[in-house]
Amino acid sequence: MRIECFISYEKDDRDIAIQIIERLQSECIEPWWDEKLSLVSDELTDEIKGAILNSQCFLVIWTENSVHSTWLRDESLILHGDKNDRHKIVSLAINEPLIPSPFNTNQLLHVQIKNNRIIDENELIKIIETIKSQIGIIGKNEHIISPRILGESWGCHDLAIEGPVPGSDLLLSFRPCGESGTFLLMHFDSTDGWVIDSLPGAGNRHSLLVNEKCLDEKELEYTDNDQTYLKIKNDVYFIRDPIRPYSIQIGAVRSMKPNAKPGIIEGNITEAELLELPTHFYWLSLTLAEILQHEETLKYLWQDSEKHKQSWGQEKYKQVRDAISKNPFSSMSLQQSICQFCDKQFKEKRQLSKKYGATLIANDFPFGPNFHYIAIVDEPVHSWEHLSYKQVLSLNKITHDYLQIEENRFASAGIQYGFNSTVRHLVLGARTQSSAGASIPHIHKQVWGMAPRTSNLAEQLISVCEAYSNINIDYQACYLRALKDADYVIWEDDYIALYVPYGQCSLHELQSIVKRPCANYVGFNSDEIESMSKAEFIVLQLYKALEINSFNNILISKLFNDSRAPNFRVVQTFVTREIDLAVSELSMLYVVDQHPRDSRNELVSAFNQIKNKITEEFKL
Repeated sequence: MRIECFISYEKDDRDIAIQIIERLQSECIEPWWDEKLSLVSDELTDEIKGAILNSQCFLVIWTENSVHSTWLRDESLILHGDKNDRHKIVSLAINEPLIPSPFNTNQLLHVQIKNNRIIDENELIKIIETIKSQIGIIGKNEHIISPRILGESWGCHDLAIEGPVPGSDLLLSFRPCGESGTFLLMHFDSTDGWVIDSLPGAGNRHSLLVNEKCLDEKELEYTDNDQTYLKIKNDVYFIRDPIRPYSIQIGAVRSMKPNAKPGIIEGNITEAELLELPTHFYWLSLTLAEILQHEETLKYLWQDSEKHKQSWGQEKYKQVRDAISKNPFSSMSLQQSICQFCDKQFKEKRQLSKKYGATLIANDFPFGPNFHYIAIVDEPVHSWEHLSYKQVLSLNKITHDYLQIEENRFASAGIQYGFNSTVRHLVLGARTQSSAGASIPHIHKQVWGMAPRTSNLAEQLISVCEAYSNINIDYQACYLRALKDADYVIWEDDYIALYVPYGQCSLHELQSIVKRPCANYVGFNSDEIESMSKAEFIVLQLYKALEINSFNNILISKLFNDSRAPNFRVVQTFVTREIDLAVSELSMLYVVDQHPRDSRNELVSAFNQIKNKITEEFKL
């Protein structure tokens, strides 16, 4: 792990060093100094050498005492002897000491201190700003992490700002510290391999790629608006998700699900044209049932299938008709003909509650041992793109009301809750859905009980919140404040904030958080249910505007009897399925090829275009 700032000083100047160290810590910068040593020694150990070489800034404090210190000279020589690392050295000259050669040629910072040895506030600010500039901090909460000039070990970098959670063995890339409570955030210089030719080291890195690929150099560069761009091997960065127990890789390669629609037939096939096709072949009728995108054509196919019932047999006949009925471009009457959630008798048999324009039913095949409920929109809505805000609210209100009655939770230790819906995205004749359990196209939400001693996605977040609450820091409040400072919050009201997370598992991931401490969904009040529904509706409209076809939605919440971390707040996640999540979920490593700021910019642009429509919907 790289070190942000290594501080070298003579032991008689410890009082001066402590003033700088404490101010750095209040600015969310954790310096490395002799207190960090695992073993005290009179020699330069490998531990010290490693910390110096991995530092982004090497601050050496020169005073009348320290200019005679062999220790300071030896530490400084570690970097001074390497021309690529020499720029890291910041020499702090206190009261104009005679700094020995060759160290008097490094970046010099002159500071005057009076006899009381207290650094003046203005001088202290000057020192801290110089260190921050060397590290690459451009604001109170933003780091610039730039690729170093290409060397033997380049390629994958652990971020310098990763640090321990107090009182635990957890490491996070984002952390609050000091009275300011702000986070260290970062911007990644991740270019997907294309950089401007004036970038330091770009030419060398470009040549390395050319030699490796044995390609014509002209194939790996282009000019646009008089600016030349070179192709280089991109750097890859790893961060730890501040909310979930995941690692995030930001780089140029990820496992993609195809986003094209190669199998869809968008035009109208007439009844006469359909008669010319050999639809008596079962496989052809089934394929057409999945890829046709015109209501009338699907109606013709439905009627045509009746002619082949005897030759196909009952099973194949039913499969074709099911596929036609589940096609979201079929007429609503066809969709309703096979939809269990449109079947009044089916719902009445299992009905637990019915109000707000929604029905809550018991599921015949529960995933969990305690309970499994399904909240269903009463109207025949078979695509989440068609959901109104009122319908989203109805699903949340009926579920929340029912779970307020304790016996309706049985012996469950907690609950999970999220969307399941079919999507209008057909790929190579196979219909994809927003969740593995979404076998029914009718819009619904699933609620399932978590068994005692069950694994909980929120466990890391609870532990982190608890660790910081022990030192009087509200972790999630600080995180939300940092997101606001960085303009990552897309929408908020008095109760809920919707934002782009820094630890995004996928492009365009969105999260919402309850502003007051709230342990789980049952603890929401009516205002929070309404605001949560607004945030969900905005997410649906944003994904519709960006033509995002599928997503996973789940709550990160505590179990009912978990008294840890009293400041914990429920987080709702919307992870787009633009990547192969199955592999990621098993490995706990998510690969995203752009910085979350890029996702934020695209989402904000989309939100500005649909903001008026959303506002009008909320008024209805």
